Amino acid sequence: MNTVARIVRTIGTVVLWVLTVVGAFSLVMWGLNAVGLVQPLIVTSGSMSPDIRDGDLLIATPTTAGAVQVGDVITVRSAYTDRYLTHRVAEIFDADGDLGFRLKGDANGTIDLEEYVMSPEDPVWQPRMTIAGGGDVVVFMTRPVIAMVIAGGIVVLTLPALLPARRAKRPAGASPRSREEALA
Repeated sequence: MNTVARIVRTIGTVVLWVLTVVGAFSLVMWGLNAVGLVQPLIVTSGSMSPDIRDGDLLIATPTTAGAVQVGDVITVRSAYTDRYLTHRVAEIFDADGDLGFRLKGDANGTIDLEEYVMSPEDPVWQPRMTIAGGGDVVVFMTRPVIAMVIAGGIVVLTLPALLPARRAKRPAGASPRSREEALA
């Protein structure tokens, strides 16, 4: 096998292993999300800067509203926008036996207008990990054109990795060696 073919085959094999690991991680994350153990969140504003920035990817886990304390960062669904909002708890108050939360973005000058009321047993998401720029990568990779290019690249890289290795050719006129000669 010539040097160029060996390099192409090696690159293809490495890329396929990387894609296999990324795919396995994605499958595990999907499974954890499907059973409600994690929630990936893409940050779409700078209201929590500098710690959480626009374009970051947050990995949140569930906790109960009763376990949340002032100063915690939580993610709740806004009744106004029907979108998730991740802000810091500025105040917890009694709301007729339930818990009321007033939230504030770290970069915002005032407390949010919306109040969040829930029972102490209600689940809320609490970000546990921030992957800087990870949300931008997810958005980019999930565009249809990019997904098609990646799929095509996988096919192109898979083909050389699947080809059988070539055996060295015998010089013209050389007789095949017997098994006994090869082992001697």
